[in-house]
Amino acid sequence: MKNLLKTVGVLLFFSLFLYSCTPIRQTSHQTPKSEDKPTRQENNVSTTQPKPRDERNTTNNDIYVESMKFLKSYASDMTDYCVTWVGTPHRMGGTTREGVDCSGFVCNVYQDVYGIKLPRNSGKMEQECVLHSNKKQLKEGDLIFFGKNNVNHVAIFIKDDKFVHASSSKGVIVSSLEEKYWKENYRSCGRPKK
Repeated sequence: MKNLLKTVGVLLFFSLFLYSCTPIRQTSHQTPKSEDKPTRQENNVSTTQPKPRDERNTTNNDIYVESMKFLKSYASDMTDYCVTWVGTPHRMGGTTREGVDCSGFVCNVYQDVYGIKLPRNSGKMEQECVLHSNKKQLKEGDLIFFGKNNVNHVAIFIKDDKFVHASSSKGVIVSSLEEKYWKENYRSCGRPKK
């Protein structure tokens, strides 16, 4: 009998030892599925937090909308064509709607709208132009060049001091010659020789 009690005691000890070494399973109470569980929204208030606004994208979207409105309000072959480019991102050396730089954009507009092939470089474009003596002589389609010592940007004049271009920060947009940066960096304007 002593041996039997000893054997039972050893078995109990080992079973308790094994039980203590195994992970404890948590029993979960079954909760009803969401369709079974009644939901209540008070005052139609969402319980999720809104995502933070990306100010840069909001600003760019506003600029793109305004650019398109302006181009559509003018409605010429050139502005209708440029509408299809608004919002195209800037890409140095780019020439497509996947990404374009300032001279690539101007080359596309001149080739597709006016049938004129321009040099791919903005400095050479300026050399190919008959330059105006002042900005008041600008007409739709004239080129506007920017840069202090050398030409570093080119755009296409629309009307009312507005021009369309591939901005390095915002892509293809409409800007104004009255904006401080463009005023300070204006260089020349003119029409390519035919």
